[in-house]
Amino acid sequence: MGSDRGATRATAAHTAAPHVDAARLRAGLRLVFLGDTADRLARLARPASDPAEALDAVVPAATLRYTLAQWRQRLRRGTAPERAVPLAPATGLPGHAALALALHVALDLDTAVLSRLFGRTPEQVGLDLAHARGALRPSILSACLDSLPSIGRYRDAALDLGERVALYQHARGCDRCRAALEAAEAADADLRALLDAVGATLPPEATRRGGPARALATPTALLASGGALLVVLLLVAGLIANRFLAAPHVPVPLRPAAQPADATGWLLFERSDGIAALDLASGTTRLLVPDPFGGRGLALVSPAYRRVAYWSPWDVTPGNEALEVYDLDGRLLHSWSWEEDARPTYPTAWLDEETLLVVQQPQWDPTISDQENQARWRRETALVAIDVASGARRVLLRGSVGWAVPSPDGTLIAISGSYESDSRGTALDVRPLGPDGLGPPIASITRVAASAGVWVPDGSRVYLGIVAGPGIEPKPADPVPGQSEMPARIDLVALDRDGRVTTIVEGRSGVMLRPITFTPDGQTLIFQSTNLDGPETFNATLWQVPATGGTPTPLATGSYYDAAYWRDGSEAILLVNATDAFPQGEIEQFRPGGPSPAWWTISVLGPDGTRRPVVGLPWDAAGWPIAWLPPDALPAPAETPASEPLRGEVSPPERVTGMPAEYTLDARSTVSPDGRVVVVADKTSTAPVIWDREREESRARFGAADFAWVRNGSDLLIGVAVPSEEERLPPPGRLTFYTGNAGVGFGSLNYRGFDPAGIYGRTSERYARPLVAPGGRAMSFFTVDVRAGETRLWVATWDNARIVDRWPSHAGALGNLPTLALWAGPDTLLYAVPEAMRDGFPQQVTLRRAVVAQDGGVSTESLVTLRAGGGERGIVLREMALSPDGSHVALRLRHYTRRDPARGAYDTVRVLPADDLTQQVEVARGNPGDGLSWAPDSHWLSFGLRGRVALATHDGRSLRYLSPEDTPAAYPLWVGPGEVWFVQGEGNVSHIVRVTVR
Repeated sequence: MGSDRGATRATAAHTAAPHVDAARLRAGLRLVFLGDTADRLARLARPASDPAEALDAVVPAATLRYTLAQWRQRLRRGTAPERAVPLAPATGLPGHAALALALHVALDLDTAVLSRLFGRTPEQVGLDLAHARGALRPSILSACLDSLPSIGRYRDAALDLGERVALYQHARGCDRCRAALEAAEAADADLRALLDAVGATLPPEATRRGGPARALATPTALLASGGALLVVLLLVAGLIANRFLAAPHVPVPLRPAAQPADATGWLLFERSDGIAALDLASGTTRLLVPDPFGGRGLALVSPAYRRVAYWSPWDVTPGNEALEVYDLDGRLLHSWSWEEDARPTYPTAWLDEETLLVVQQPQWDPTISDQENQARWRRETALVAIDVASGARRVLLRGSVGWAVPSPDGTLIAISGSYESDSRGTALDVRPLGPDGLGPPIASITRVAASAGVWVPDGSRVYLGIVAGPGIEPKPADPVPGQSEMPARIDLVALDRDGRVTTIVEGRSGVMLRPITFTPDGQTLIFQSTNLDGPETFNATLWQVPATGGTPTPLATGSYYDAAYWRDGSEAILLVNATDAFPQGEIEQFRPGGPSPAWWTISVLGPDGTRRPVVGLPWDAAGWPIAWLPPDALPAPAETPASEPLRGEVSPPERVTGMPAEYTLDARSTVSPDGRVVVVADKTSTAPVIWDREREESRARFGAADFAWVRNGSDLLIGVAVPSEEERLPPPGRLTFYTGNAGVGFGSLNYRGFDPAGIYGRTSERYARPLVAPGGRAMSFFTVDVRAGETRLWVATWDNARIVDRWPSHAGALGNLPTLALWAGPDTLLYAVPEAMRDGFPQQVTLRRAVVAQDGGVSTESLVTLRAGGGERGIVLREMALSPDGSHVALRLRHYTRRDPARGAYDTVRVLPADDLTQQVEVARGNPGDGLSWAPDSHWLSFGLRGRVALATHDGRSLRYLSPEDTPAAYPLWVGPGEVWFVQGEGNVSHIVRVTVR
């Protein structure tokens, strides 16, 4: 076999001579350049025993010349490569690939030398050699992707013997690789024949000074040789100037310089699964302490936010641990059970970081009357201080105790008890705390306390809501519908240490007033008013008022769940506003809270009164807000044992268990951030399907398209409403949010319609690819106007939605061009713009960036441009994916070489580092494929190419297949750290299969 003969020759291949053969170098450079250019470059070689040193001036000069020639050809709309110059710039090859092959064949340089000359790894040089030979014999590029580097090095003396043996063993069983090896040998044979022919006709070198030449040194010859020397000196001087005096390379990062944040730090939430922290700068959440009671616990965080007490009110039977205390790093400090008396016990406040205040009540006695039980509570209830480190308990007070709130310095405790005339009401005492426990009250309120107390920061006063009258109005025997059962009026008051009561805000009937927090200086009180009856029941408003009283100013309107916080070192107030689930009427622009139920809008109120949104996220991603902490307040995440990095060892494909045969993957398929839910396609329907991997249950989402996950810890998807015959579906031509919970039948949220661009009813326009930025501060979407032939990119913030860019949407035979964008951070959107249309094909694609400023303004700028190569009719960006850690962007570029897009097209898969998008790495090329998916570790990338699914490292140094040969496969999707799904054909049908990667 020809390949076996090649192996024998390669084994005997010799390394480069101790010096560079000048004639052979001149001939080799003529494989790339015309004669005069080749000779000028060859003269830059210098005597040296190391070929890399001898050619260290030749290679950069030749690479620069090659690149400049390609630019000139593009400006002249390209020229056909000359037959006498097989690796000329017009072939479209990268300069390093063409030059590497020329030097490899002409001078027998191995990849060790070529790696040093071109600054590339031996594997990358092998790929370069394969691609360069592919320009002469295209069948080489049909070889297996993971074999291409070795095929490129088939005659390389530096190739490891084991790799060489593995290559030829594989080629014996692989028709494509065997044909590629034979084609590589034929290409080299052609090049060597051309080298011999060129070498035989090389013109003599320019006469050099010294030796026998001096006898021929006529004035004319001296003038000619001096002129040639001057040209060489100028060329060398130019190269030196280019190397040392040219402007340094300026990186092009994906993300702009960080903007000064309106709000930084952490917002603590109590969620159903535990205590979580929201990073206000990035919009990401972090679970700190899991709920030890399986979602049934109630949490209380210590004053310095270092610890959390979890209490389960549902299980206080003897022997059960009903109270547990944790550090915020999740470490259990202490737990208590009530087996000695089984009395109901619940935490009420932290006295300090070491002491927890709990209220312990007597058990309800069913053998006596309710009045007698209530009297026992007022006599026997105890306020107990527990040392969380040792578990030691100390009774501070026994008697009428409902809740207790210590002053900031811990010297006073405000205690509510049962109001004597009505057990539903409470009175308030302020008692000093000493070494022997609580002393007698120094200040009291005999009115009914209608809210918990909030201390002013200096501890001089406690604020609370009280019933303005003597007591609670009696409940009527036959209540009138809509009539309030609450007090006629609740006032907001302040109780001083000397017992003086000052009315801060006078209430009105049917409205609950409760204090929320103070500004850091204690001069301004934030409080909430909540409607308790009528059509606006439970609608609430946050207000600010001077701490000494005055006219309140509204801050935000929402629901009872609204809250406000301040933190040390910040003059701003953080407002947490829960908006209405289903707003009435149309939504004119995007507002977090409009499209989704129970959506938190988190904004900052500055000292100048300005309010700016920071984060928007749904309730299930947050929960009940607790506190706002500085950026350095939380402990560093506990280090988990580093998982063993994936080595790329792949298991054979197997069918996904439980998956119906009619389900498949396509370009719409996506996986939830936690890997639990996968959006699949149905071969029998146009509706996407939600597939829950754990439950193995599914739910079709009719009337939806262009799904994308809202990546903020929720299970929400955003999509485009499309026509459907199903009932109760969103109107087509709008945006809508869907739940990713397969257990919910009607998955659309805000079914009244979400039309931020105002295009509903225009049959010539449609929405495409809506995306919510991390943290929910902004969103993006496209509109495609068929009649105008234009694609428009919109970015929406809290204020409005606006068009930030536009371009032609149609490209002749290619039809509608892809709309591609991704959020690279809370304020940075990367998108692709096809440009320079010619004969129905884009000649280039520009990656552009849109940045959302703190004030909601949006700016755009171009980052990098990807152009069609010489001899190509056009180029289109088909897919774009950001690695999970945000460090790299993967692209699938489709190159068109013929007028018919269905013929002569091929794909390149490239990876761009986020810190400099100009430093691109081509990891593979070949016949078109589909699918581009990153592994969770951001090191491996899977993609479809040449009818198979491949796996490559982000630097292109390692590549292998996930699917077998001669079995069509596409649309890979990483669903877990070591699991990839893709579609694989089996006869006339296809199935979703999985492989594990170790």
